[in-house]
Amino acid sequence: MLQRTMIPMPLLALALAACSTNQASRTAATMAQPLSSSFNSSCTSCHGDTGAGDYGPAVLKTKLTLAEFRDIVRTGRGRMPGFSSAAYSDADIAADYAILTVN
Repeated sequence: MLQRTMIPMPLLALALAACSTNQASRTAATMAQPLSSSFNSSCTSCHGDTGAGDYGPAVLKTKLTLAEFRDIVRTGRGRMPGFSSAAYSDADIAADYAILTVN
Protein backbone atom coordinates (compact mmCIF):
# COMPACT_ATOMS: atom_id res chain seq x y z
CA MET A 1 0.00 0.00 0.00
CA LEU A 2 1.25 3.51 -0.90
CA GLN A 3 1.92 5.72 2.07
CA ARG A 4 1.74 9.53 1.76
CA THR A 5 3.87 11.87 3.76
CA MET A 6 2.43 15.21 4.75
CA ILE A 7 4.76 18.20 5.02
CA PRO A 8 3.63 20.62 7.70
CA MET A 9 2.52 23.93 6.15
CA PRO A 10 4.86 26.14 8.25
CA LEU A 11 7.83 24.04 7.12
CA LEU A 12 6.75 24.23 3.48
CA ALA A 13 6.26 28.02 3.73
CA LEU A 14 9.72 28.41 5.25
CA ALA A 15 11.33 26.38 2.46
CA LEU A 16 9.58 28.40 -0.24
CA ALA A 17 10.56 31.68 1.41
CA ALA A 18 14.20 30.61 1.50
CA CYS A 19 14.12 29.86 -2.23
CA SER A 20 12.65 33.23 -3.13
CA THR A 21 15.11 35.07 -0.87
CA ASN A 22 18.00 33.32 -2.58
CA GLN A 23 16.65 34.38 -6.00
CA ALA A 24 16.29 37.97 -4.79
CA SER A 25 19.90 37.91 -3.61
CA ARG A 26 21.09 36.75 -7.01
CA THR A 27 19.07 39.50 -8.71
CA ALA A 28 20.50 42.12 -6.35
CA ALA A 29 24.03 40.88 -7.06
CA THR A 30 23.40 41.14 -10.78
CA MET A 31 22.13 44.69 -10.41
CA ALA A 32 25.30 45.63 -8.47
CA GLN A 33 27.35 45.00 -11.63
CA PRO A 34 25.69 46.93 -14.46
CA LEU A 35 26.59 46.20 -18.03
CA SER A 36 28.52 48.90 -19.88
CA SER A 37 26.96 51.89 -21.59
CA SER A 38 28.22 50.33 -24.85
CA PHE A 39 26.12 47.22 -24.17
CA ASN A 40 23.15 49.38 -23.19
CA SER A 41 23.32 51.47 -26.37
CA SER A 42 24.29 48.75 -28.85
CA CYS A 43 23.01 45.40 -27.57
CA THR A 44 19.92 45.70 -25.39
CA SER A 45 17.48 46.24 -28.26
CA CYS A 46 18.13 42.65 -29.38
CA HIS A 47 19.69 40.84 -26.40
CA GLY A 48 17.61 42.45 -23.63
CA ASP A 49 18.62 44.64 -20.69
CA THR A 50 20.36 41.79 -18.88
CA GLY A 51 21.55 39.79 -21.89
CA ALA A 52 18.89 37.13 -21.31
CA GLY A 53 17.66 37.49 -24.90
CA ASP A 54 14.79 39.17 -26.67
CA TYR A 55 14.76 39.58 -30.46
CA GLY A 56 18.30 38.16 -30.48
CA PRO A 57 19.63 35.18 -28.58
CA ALA A 58 20.63 35.19 -24.94
CA VAL A 59 24.23 36.11 -24.21
CA LEU A 60 23.78 35.73 -20.46
CA LYS A 61 25.71 32.67 -19.25
CA THR A 62 27.35 32.39 -22.66
CA LYS A 63 29.60 29.39 -23.24
CA LEU A 64 31.77 31.35 -25.69
CA THR A 65 35.34 32.20 -24.76
CA LEU A 66 36.24 35.86 -24.40
CA ALA A 67 38.06 35.71 -27.75
CA GLU A 68 35.00 34.21 -29.48
CA PHE A 69 32.70 36.74 -27.81
CA ARG A 70 34.94 39.65 -28.87
CA ASP A 71 35.18 38.32 -32.43
CA ILE A 72 31.38 38.16 -32.77
CA VAL A 73 31.03 41.69 -31.35
CA ARG A 74 33.61 42.96 -33.86
CA THR A 75 32.50 41.06 -36.99
CA GLY A 76 28.84 40.34 -36.29
CA ARG A 77 26.93 37.12 -36.87
CA GLY A 78 23.75 36.48 -38.84
CA ARG A 79 21.62 39.62 -38.59
CA MET A 80 23.83 41.11 -35.90
CA PRO A 81 26.14 43.85 -37.16
CA GLY A 82 29.73 44.14 -36.03
CA PHE A 83 30.80 47.01 -33.79
CA SER A 84 34.03 48.99 -34.07
CA SER A 85 36.34 49.55 -31.12
CA ALA A 86 35.13 53.18 -31.11
CA ALA A 87 31.54 51.97 -30.55
CA TYR A 88 32.39 49.14 -28.13
CA SER A 89 35.87 49.14 -26.58
CA ASP A 90 37.83 45.97 -25.82
CA ALA A 91 37.72 46.96 -22.13
CA ASP A 92 33.91 47.20 -22.20
CA ILE A 93 33.66 43.88 -24.04
CA ALA A 94 35.86 42.18 -21.43
CA ALA A 95 33.95 43.76 -18.51
CA ASP A 96 30.56 42.80 -19.97
CA TYR A 97 31.79 39.29 -20.75
CA ALA A 98 32.88 38.88 -17.11
CA ILE A 99 29.43 39.98 -15.88
CA LEU A 100 27.53 37.85 -18.40
CA THR A 101 29.48 34.67 -17.65
CA VAL A 102 29.28 35.01 -13.85
CA ASN A 103 25.50 35.58 -13.71
